[in-house]
Amino acid sequence: MSLPQVTGSLLDDDAHYTSCAPLTLTAPNGTPFPFAGVRALLRSDAPIEYGLNPPDAIGDPEQAVSAARLANQAVLAARALVVQYYAGDLVSDDDMATGSGRWVCPPAVAAGCAV
Repeated sequence: MSLPQVTGSLLDDDAHYTSCAPLTLTAPNGTPFPFAGVRALLRSDAPIEYGLNPPDAIGDPEQAVSAARLANQAVLAARALVVQYYAGDLVSDDDMATGSGRWVCPPAVAAGCAV
């Protein structure tokens, strides 16, 4: 049995990520370096493992970013972007609702919202 292929997802469209800063990974030795991305690694002639090493430790397996470390750093970067998103003011796209605010819920139901 084959699984259906999901298309039309936000993750499929690179245009959604053009304004995002590159993911910066930190190697076990503490060296931060930009992650080139999976597509760049696959198109590169270099071994894929080199994409997970900081520039000062290319080819050193002890300094490679592990899968767990990569996943953790990606989740932390995503959470930081979510925090940055919610730090801004909310502005309604309704012409009748002027102004902006920081409430996610409308005032009528704000009493029931968790803060």
